[in-house]
Amino acid sequence: MSPRRAPQDGVTRLDGYGYRELLTMLGDPARVETRYATAIGWQPGDGRPALATDDPAVAQAMGRCALDRAVRGDTPVGGVARLRMVHSTPCGWCDYPLDELVAACAHAVWTSRFVAVEFAVWEGVHGREEARPTGRAGTYENPVWAAFFALSPGDRRRRIDHAAAREVSA
Repeated sequence: MSPRRAPQDGVTRLDGYGYRELLTMLGDPARVETRYATAIGWQPGDGRPALATDDPAVAQAMGRCALDRAVRGDTPVGGVARLRMVHSTPCGWCDYPLDELVAACAHAVWTSRFVAVEFAVWEGVHGREEARPTGRAGTYENPVWAAFFALSPGDRRRRIDHAAAREVSA
């Protein structure tokens, strides 16, 4: 923001203003910085994993199986009792290699386009930048994932349970 674009004469600090107020007063930000969720096990450029899926319920089923198998080892991990509630019996994914499940889950995290954090940034007075969260953190840009997480918890659980029992071929 240049001094001539200040919302009122003499206003040089905008600490008390939120995102919507700055958007109204100053117009579009100079830039928007978005950080998406990532996961270890796959990264862009690695190619599509063998078990990759575009179905969020399938990815959730794979993730629950992979997490259960990862913590079932010798290292006790907090929350194991709760984990057993989401993967209490063998599923259709249990026979697949853990590293393939992890790669497919990491790919799913990337394709979901889950917004981890997002800030709008305006040029500030005397070189100071004004940054505000846009309010989109915690949302999915991928419409399939957004629709899945808009379902009721019971509907999501039924779809995940169905995906966990599914016969699959890689």
